[in-house]
Amino acid sequence: GEFLAAAVEQPRDSYTAAGLLARCAGLAAGDQRLDEPQRQARASQYGDGAVDALRRAVEMGFADFDQLRSDPDFDPIRARADFASLIPATVPATGPTTKP
Repeated sequence: GEFLAAAVEQPRDSYTAAGLLARCAGLAAGDQRLDEPQRQARASQYGDGAVDALRRAVEMGFADFDQLRSDPDFDPIRARADFASLIPATVPATGPTTKP
């Protein structure tokens, strides 16, 4: 919220926030200090925030879908249907889907 309120380059900053939240989702999913339901709930909350921020980025003009397909920050949420729905089916991939 606060990061996006201070955004200077809205699409890029929303994309950055989405990547940070997606990484948090991955960290929460593996946090052994929490029991399984807590891990799932926190990972889902961070994932929801990541998808929302990414949706805002796309709505504001973010269109580098090759980067989105290959950015490892999004690996923790890549399997989510709402994440996949943000990448237009009409935009073909031009490179590898993962970074080496």
